[in-house]
Amino acid sequence: MTDKATGSTAEIATANVKQKSKGFSPVWVIPIVAALLGGWMVYQNLLDEKLSVTVIFKNAGGLEEGKTLVKYRDIVVGKVTSVNIIKGLGDIEVVLQFDDVDPEDITESTRFWVVKPRIGVEGISGLDTVLSGAYIEVDPSLQGEPATEFVGLEEPGILQLGNPGTRYNLRAYSLGSVARGSPVKYRDVNVGQVSRYELAKDNSSVEIEVFIQAPYDKLITKSTRFWNISGLEVNAGATGFELKMASVATLIGGGIAFTNDGEPTVAQAPAHSVFTLYGY
Repeated sequence: MTDKATGSTAEIATANVKQKSKGFSPVWVIPIVAALLGGWMVYQNLLDEKLSVTVIFKNAGGLEEGKTLVKYRDIVVGKVTSVNIIKGLGDIEVVLQFDDVDPEDITESTRFWVVKPRIGVEGISGLDTVLSGAYIEVDPSLQGEPATEFVGLEEPGILQLGNPGTRYNLRAYSLGSVARGSPVKYRDVNVGQVSRYELAKDNSSVEIEVFIQAPYDKLITKSTRFWNISGLEVNAGATGFELKMASVATLIGGGIAFTNDGEPTVAQAPAHSVFTLYGY
């Protein structure tokens, strides 16, 4: 009797242990719920994560943290989240946060500049910022690798992505009356603009970048000759003095013309080809 009772007791205990091992302990509920919530939050953060880039400007007048907008062709694509002075350099570090912009679209060739009221050869620009305040314009580029650090332009970009054409470089002894925005002409027709200029690294000449609009950029070949049409030319001869001037506009704001003596079938010169800019 004793053995049977003992055996029955042992069997019951074993059965209880097996039943308990098959059950789910409430102790694991909290860790599992916490893990699920943590995973959901990480997932949401990944979805909500926005692209941020840093742009260095020499002058960031009018930019306000949390208020200044970032635009692409008048469409708001982001805003300024931070404006700080870089110690020792005096430059301004501006952090931009984009909304729904693919990081692949912001490459190392992307350009940034501050839009505010300006008066130049190309006219008056940025008047819309008188009431709305300055903003940052972005000109994305499909060339190069994705990047998050940039140096902003001190002058607005003249032509943006989607405006076909080609950039070329001219070298001149002096700048003369040529300025940013000065027209580039072919047979007295405006076909481009001066986009920027700067002294050569050795200070021996002035380097001028021009943008020739498509389809006129196909006129630029290795034999193309550029010359400065700014100012006046006075020639003295037997019949008296002869005064030559391209136009009043080029007298005030400068200008460049070019001619192409090559055959129509000659290949277009590659972008950024260097030409000499001759005098008038």
